[in-house]
Amino acid sequence: MRSDAIRRRRSEKMDALVHDNLAETGSEDSQSAFSATLIEESAACNNTIDSRCSIIDIKPEPLARLIGAQVMVVDAPAGLCDLVPLARELSERIVGETIKRSVDSGEEVPCRKGCAACCSYLVPLSTPEALCMGREIGPLAASPDPDNAQALIAAAERILTGWSKSPLFQTGPGAVCDIEAVGLWYASLKLPCPFLDHGTCSIYDRRPLACREHAVVGSASHCRQYDPTVGNRLEIPAKVLDALAQVAADLEQTEVQSVIMPLAPFWFEENRDRALRTWPGVELVSRFLECLSDTASQWAPDSKEIPINSFPENPLRQHSGNMVEGRAA
Repeated sequence: MRSDAIRRRRSEKMDALVHDNLAETGSEDSQSAFSATLIEESAACNNTIDSRCSIIDIKPEPLARLIGAQVMVVDAPAGLCDLVPLARELSERIVGETIKRSVDSGEEVPCRKGCAACCSYLVPLSTPEALCMGREIGPLAASPDPDNAQALIAAAERILTGWSKSPLFQTGPGAVCDIEAVGLWYASLKLPCPFLDHGTCSIYDRRPLACREHAVVGSASHCRQYDPTVGNRLEIPAKVLDALAQVAADLEQTEVQSVIMPLAPFWFEENRDRALRTWPGVELVSRFLECLSDTASQWAPDSKEIPINSFPENPLRQHSGNMVEGRAA
């Protein structure tokens, strides 16, 4: 009972932290005009949509049937961060329906809230997710949750120290690594997710797309040691993470980038200006859905390589001296 109360208080603290940081950055004002959400097709057919809204169809048809909805957009300038709530909603539908069909066919899928078997895996964030997480968490030195801030700092220290000593370590523009090799290296750190609280995810409703889209068939025991060769992964027919990463690269005219999750708050400090850039909302959502359609057509990513130049140059320089024994200075 006591551990449940602790988890509940920490979850409430994280929700309050997100609200406070969004209010401070003014992002609530920007999001009050723009919105993008799934809407049941029946609602669109019944002409119950506000005239200020645009309805965008999801393609291809098999994916549209799986999701069973269209996207309603209230058009206004929007940034990459503003795509993240829609991305989570789409992922929830796609993964949820895929799991349901698997279970209906007699397979066991153990993935659910409270299972932490894979919570020491590498979690790559797309650029929009990293911007969103950095904005939601805010400066760690001023965090009202010093335990979580200290966990993030400790995780970042281990990642950066381990990476600099890794045989995978590369420098220079355009350096890439095989994502499976990076995943094995990360697993060797045996680093639990800094958002785990007594074995439960404290940001479950806002968890990364990589976490949402990882599901297995059979026993969760297969996940306790990372092994990319184990063939019990549940195939997801469209990868929202890949689509979100690709649309960011297209719009910013960069290579597709990934940020290791515990590094996101530090990476955000060096890239916060990217959260301020906006595009017309309908155009932004349309291009995101086009990228999602491409992942459905391809079924799997074209490349297993990821850029490694998304590491912050020195993410701890402003933080390591300001945190002592888990307390904000």
